[in-house]
Amino acid sequence: MTTTDRGRRPDRTGRAGTTGDAGGGDTREGRAGTDPARRAGTDYRLLVADRDGSTTRLDYRRLLGQRFESRSCEYRCGSGDRWGGWWRGVPVGRLLDLADVDGTATHLVVASGGGDYTACVPLRVALDGVLALERDGDRLPLGERAPRLVAPDLDSIRTVKGVERVRAVRLAPDEDRDERESFAGRLD
Repeated sequence: MTTTDRGRRPDRTGRAGTTGDAGGGDTREGRAGTDPARRAGTDYRLLVADRDGSTTRLDYRRLLGQRFESRSCEYRCGSGDRWGGWWRGVPVGRLLDLADVDGTATHLVVASGGGDYTACVPLRVALDGVLALERDGDRLPLGERAPRLVAPDLDSIRTVKGVERVRAVRLAPDEDRDERESFAGRLD
């Protein structure tokens, strides 16, 4: 993939899309700051799988070494409470590029560490998002809250936290994504 003007890489759709409005949210770029976990390492691993079953493992240090982008995302939970902020992390498109995910996928199945929380997100929505490691300038606790999938047009119930697995899938137009989801144990 080539670099566009101002050093920005295009996302998987070919758009530079790293500044301005991104489907209802603003974006900002930058690198991850110094973090003790980056120096010391951690047991955290993110698994990114293609629909053919091939898997790429990304450790926490490799995630922190990627160019971060920010998204302003606001959500409303089922109780009516609003929450959100500036989320910084690795763009979803970059994760898919690192794993060389097949371009025919229509959705991403994103799962928390325990596997009891899984969302099936349309790829067009996910590509505007980030796997967030920070919120409003503060590092999110790894595993408990981070990384967290956020995107401007993502439903709040699908903002998976403690993400450990991402799998690209191709769903037929009549296939129900709900069959691939599990929202057990959700606490916001």
